[in-house]
Amino acid sequence: MKRSYRIWTAPRTGHTLLARLLSDTGVAGTPGEHLTLHDESNLKEKYNVSNYPEMIRAIQEACSGGTPIGGCKMDSHKDRHNVLKDELLQLKGIATGDEEKDLWADLFPDVRDIFLTRRNKVRQAVSWWKAIQDNEWHIEAGKSKSTEQKFYADKYDFNAILHLWKESMLREANMQDYFTRYKINPLTLVYEDYVQDLEGTIALILDFLNIKDQYTFPEVRYRKTADDISDLWVERFKNDIQDGWDSMAY
Repeated sequence: MKRSYRIWTAPRTGHTLLARLLSDTGVAGTPGEHLTLHDESNLKEKYNVSNYPEMIRAIQEACSGGTPIGGCKMDSHKDRHNVLKDELLQLKGIATGDEEKDLWADLFPDVRDIFLTRRNKVRQAVSWWKAIQDNEWHIEAGKSKSTEQKFYADKYDFNAILHLWKESMLREANMQDYFTRYKINPLTLVYEDYVQDLEGTIALILDFLNIKDQYTFPEVRYRKTADDISDLWVERFKNDIQDGWDSMAY
């Protein structure tokens, strides 16, 4: 892998949609959650490796699919990011220090960064909580939701949505601090804008990554998960959070 890119984002910004489109072009590697731990306790377990060079090779292969360029989604959660960083530093034989930039340079050569954000943080938090409840994080194009509306009757939770609303902003603040620390000027994409022009957005990203290979815009594999329940919860949250205010801000 000679070149790379990182996609920085919080949940519910359309990152899976964009990553799948980029992968399906056949010219932009296989961007995914290659540093995210699911059932594994650490990266060594995830990739079944025992040393630093093996780890670098395994992650780069996952990011690139054997192509010259690779992509990876970066976890914007500070604690989880630090756990991964510490494991990689230990594998490299460095206990602690300010080696983070060099560490990521080992993994991501000639890297460029993409920042995905969502303008409406209330809708982002509602979408996040709804997905936690029904486990429908993505819906394939042409398919309907599998969860019946009656399921949601008692699932609205103001405090949970408030927490996710705060967390979405804190994660983005953490990312911005990282960009500032290392003088990174990412390509910034706003969910509400790029979903209106996915083909143009993919072209923009490939141009930013200096990918000149010919490609055909791929099939869009996912559709929006928002529905009437989403709208109801947004309105309810807006009213709840402004309860007692002299004037409504939203």
